[in-house]
Amino acid sequence: MSVVLDQLREDELARMFSDWATPVLIRRVDQGLDSDFDEVSESDTNFEIEAVLLPGKTDATARTGLQHVTASCDFLIRAADVPAGLALTACRLIVGQRAWAVVGITRSADGRVIQLHGQST
Repeated sequence: MSVVLDQLREDELARMFSDWATPVLIRRVDQGLDSDFDEVSESDTNFEIEAVLLPGKTDATARTGLQHVTASCDFLIRAADVPAGLALTACRLIVGQRAWAVVGITRSADGRVIQLHGQST
């Protein structure tokens, strides 16, 4: 987490979100196993929140001879916007037509801002 985020005052944080936030769908994915067919099933629960998207990047996937790339993007969300008890590591972030798996979480020192590291699925 950037030290700058820890130093933002409440009005600065509110302005950052009002200027740059975009609607993001947080999709909690619950997986289960169908024992009759040994298949994994998924059920979704969706929550809409506002997030500030930081510039994304792509990296070559290891041991693929640069044939494949992995896209990643960081999202800033307000902790107060996250539904109570929601396990963010079990979620996907949906922006437009693109889904991102949450692969990392960092919280600001004061707990107001959460930075989610997303990887394209």
